[in-house]
Amino acid sequence: MSRPRILISGSDGQMGSFLKDELKDYECNFLDKKDFNISISDHIDRIFEDKNIKVFVNLAAFTRVDQAEIDRDLCFNINSISLNKISRKCAEKKILLIHLSTDYIFDGNQEIAYTEESIPNPINFYGLSKLAGEQNIINSLSDYLILRTSWIFSEKGKNFFISIFKNSRIENALEIIGDQVGSPTYAGDLSKVIKMFIEKKLNNKDYHPREIFNFSGIPKCSWFDFAEEIVNKMKEKKIIKHEINLIKSLSSEQNYIAKRPKFSFLNSKKICNELNVVPSNWKKGIEISLSKLINE
Repeated sequence: MSRPRILISGSDGQMGSFLKDELKDYECNFLDKKDFNISISDHIDRIFEDKNIKVFVNLAAFTRVDQAEIDRDLCFNINSISLNKISRKCAEKKILLIHLSTDYIFDGNQEIAYTEESIPNPINFYGLSKLAGEQNIINSLSDYLILRTSWIFSEKGKNFFISIFKNSRIENALEIIGDQVGSPTYAGDLSKVIKMFIEKKLNNKDYHPREIFNFSGIPKCSWFDFAEEIVNKMKEKKIIKHEINLIKSLSSEQNYIAKRPKFSFLNSKKICNELNVVPSNWKKGIEISLSKLINE
């Protein structure tokens, strides 16, 4: 008798790379965009032909915030419309859907951390498309776990940490936004949380969640604070030896097409109580990422 199968879409990103390590002892099918384009209806029909799927982890998303304002149809198709069909397929076949959402569903106007009960009010099309995707999942009657997270980074793929790591080695000055506050999340920590939910489902056939959880990093910080910590740790480890001038800039000074929330710090208390875990510590995540890059 074959073991329960786990399907992971969007596996060619940094989260997919971490989940491949976390789930190496399970029978999984990792699908990148070539294998499975979630914006194509026929692809959805084909991948759900497998009758032994127990969990579907959706990592596929349109995440380019400015480009979302331009390619609205494509963005909405990937982040929202596709989830309508995927979640209904999951409901039909009794598959648990685990889906990543974003802090950008909030407008950034409050001064305390956003909880799962906070009222969404996106201020850009990317956030609107992700919120619509959440609503499609919730309305589908499937078992689901929506994990809202933010500022995912690691030593893998393309992300803010990698940009600072590369640019600080060749530049003498870096201009970093100082008036957007949020919570960086180490991809390795998020992948462990996803694995815990998968195991909870596989070990308990009566586990039928329909829940939203926040999971992101602590403490809250600005992009400038985040960059400053990366650079300081790189100096400490002698990865860079020259002086770098970090220049704090304002969002209004950037050539953004899309607005960004000024404050999008997420409260992770609910998931910490559920799984008996602690929030991701982004300073530790920086240490881990730098150590792995140094030893490559």
